[in-house]
Amino acid sequence: MAALSLGCSGPSWVSIDQGGRSFVPSSDTTVRAALEARPFSIHALVKPYDEAGRRFYGIKILAGTLASVQFLAHVGDRTDSEGPFGPGMGMAVDPSSRTLYLGEGGFNYLYYIDGGTEAQSLKLVAAKGESRDVMATFISLAQGGTTEPVESWGGKELFLLMFYDADLDDTIDPGELVRARLRFGKG
Repeated sequence: MAALSLGCSGPSWVSIDQGGRSFVPSSDTTVRAALEARPFSIHALVKPYDEAGRRFYGIKILAGTLASVQFLAHVGDRTDSEGPFGPGMGMAVDPSSRTLYLGEGGFNYLYYIDGGTEAQSLKLVAAKGESRDVMATFISLAQGGTTEPVESWGGKELFLLMFYDADLDDTIDPGELVRARLRFGKG
């Protein structure tokens, strides 16, 4: 797995992992990954969600089959009103289904709570000071009411726009937004 670091200075807070290989953002904040058509993980370094302290850290992910999904938000955009990462647009990921939802109608919301229940969508890998090394593994993709196993995605592409508000200022700062293009091999 890639060494991750937390902060707004660069996009090294996230990687796409599969079979012992990690794909990290390049200097243009884009992850380009050639994957096998089988489950994959999103691995990240985040601060824990703290409901009591009203510190709502979480990863917001827009996913789709069109490259345009990667350009629905930009550095400098506000996230406390309208837009793809705005209030009311999130869908909490059900950890038991391990399904990533596709479409521009809302983002997948992944979070980790220290000492939390199975309801949280990120699994703890390791505690690193105030941050948590976490991951979510996806075995299926859902779009338009249909859920398919990742194995059926051979020869297809998936585009992601991932946002982590590291300073909770409701603004997309440099390093907080990462685009990903995942190409699944035909198996």
